[in-house]
Amino acid sequence: MSNFLTGDFDAVFQLSRGTVNRLLATTHQNRQGYSKKMPLSPQKLVSRIGGYESVNVGEGQVRGTAWVQISVPTIEIVPNSTEELIIECWIRARYRADPDTVPLPQFIHGKVRVTFIVKLTSENNVPLFRLKVSDDDKKVSFDSPELDAITGQLILTVLRPLLRKGLTAYLTLPNDLPVGMSQLKGLRAGGLQVLALPLSLPGGKNFPSTSESISNILGPSDFSFAISKEYILGLIQTYLDELRKWQPQFHVSADPYPDATYTNRVHKAVAAWNGNGQSGTLSFYCEGDATTPSDWWPNADWDTKLGISISFGSNAQSLILTAAGDPAVHVDIHGPVGWIVAGKAENNVKSKAKAIRDQVISKIQEQVDCILPQIVEQIRSILRRVDIAATIVIKTVDFTPDGVVFHGAVTVSRRKHPPQVKIEELNDGTGYTAFDNWIPGGWITDYSWEWHWWEVDPFTGLPIGIPMWSSTDDPDSLGEWIGRHLNQLKNPPEGYESHKEKYADRFVLLGKELPGLSKPETRKAGGLCLRVSGWNIDQTTGEEVPVSGLHVVNMNLGDYTYSD
Repeated sequence: MSNFLTGDFDAVFQLSRGTVNRLLATTHQNRQGYSKKMPLSPQKLVSRIGGYESVNVGEGQVRGTAWVQISVPTIEIVPNSTEELIIECWIRARYRADPDTVPLPQFIHGKVRVTFIVKLTSENNVPLFRLKVSDDDKKVSFDSPELDAITGQLILTVLRPLLRKGLTAYLTLPNDLPVGMSQLKGLRAGGLQVLALPLSLPGGKNFPSTSESISNILGPSDFSFAISKEYILGLIQTYLDELRKWQPQFHVSADPYPDATYTNRVHKAVAAWNGNGQSGTLSFYCEGDATTPSDWWPNADWDTKLGISISFGSNAQSLILTAAGDPAVHVDIHGPVGWIVAGKAENNVKSKAKAIRDQVISKIQEQVDCILPQIVEQIRSILRRVDIAATIVIKTVDFTPDGVVFHGAVTVSRRKHPPQVKIEELNDGTGYTAFDNWIPGGWITDYSWEWHWWEVDPFTGLPIGIPMWSSTDDPDSLGEWIGRHLNQLKNPPEGYESHKEKYADRFVLLGKELPGLSKPETRKAGGLCLRVSGWNIDQTTGEEVPVSGLHVVNMNLGDYTYSD
């Protein structure tokens, strides 16, 4: 019968969906060259659609150039699947078709949802998880709030072969993993989603071929792992076998009877596990007899009960084994003068049982002190293949009737501050682009463009009618004041004008002639402001949190830039 916590395995490790998304957010804030060993998910790319081979759509061909912004990827667990994992992200693109090809919309904005096939495999003797796009067309989708269904399907027809050809991901694993692993399994229940990874521990049973038997979520923590009671009891089986070979002797004497030598033998030795939440207990029960070849002295039967208590030391991050009281011994005498034999037998059994119990505590403690750090180090090692700064700590431990469950927290890299918003003029002079902007570990939801133009004093070059003051005569301070407050004027001066455009589907502002920016007229000046709003994945909770707006002001009044 499978263990409730670990199925057919010695142990199982589970990582929450929120923690996986926090790790993916770290890959999204990594840049090329940040670390050759750290994976990254791209924030933007410029791609040739079709390349040397056109993408056929009906009787036409799709071929062109796409400038694509890509959000942080997030996962969704496929319940009870041992090979599928859903990854989705937002994309925002500007597409320029080659002449005489099937046109796509110039601006494309939507969510890409892809089911990946995950396999634990090996390449060049390096263990790794490989993620490959599913061949099932129904498991690659694109949903856009701006595009109609027909156009969305057209884009999806182009998108599917591109993803399958160029989107395969790998997560390499350490070569010297001390603990065996099997295929991942996704679990969902009551709003919780986890990835479960079966483990095979040293000295445990043979590793099952599939993870189908794992069916229960261990808890809501960042990570959890459980060790089955069967594995714990298996650790002490060797000592139980040795106990059955135990044959200590003791001597009795009492006038007028001759002296006698008794031999204690163990006929039965079993152990049981009990978990009560805060601690666990290994209970031992032994039966045996005490016999002598003397015809003058009676033989005896005896039994003993003893226990080992197991608790968790949070400071040492380890399990602690201690004796649970003195052994309880019962002796049954088969003949006269039993009171002499009973005392001797009871004391002998009790002293020997305590000695063996202390040896068992010492030996099992050594094994636990080895195995637990191995599991923790394995978890840390795998996480650091994604985020070099990832750290873990065990917070609580539950001792259950089925085994021990460890619950812990994962700390990932701090979110990087978004770089200063950047505005550039399009190469063809048709407008302005914010293609280089991104929110590390998140995504941009909209671009709010605002530009201003105003009359200037031909003698000073400063805006007419704006009250000018500063605590210093430094012109930089004056310019900074203008840059900070020009957009906040409650009563704009005469000649001050502005216009706003807000887009969710694009990162460009099209317009050849923006007043005050493009070939400003005499006695006119202007500035362009861009506010970027969005979300990122919180580094602690994995929840989506809003990112404060950013803006940059480039003014013809001077090269002053401000961002909040």
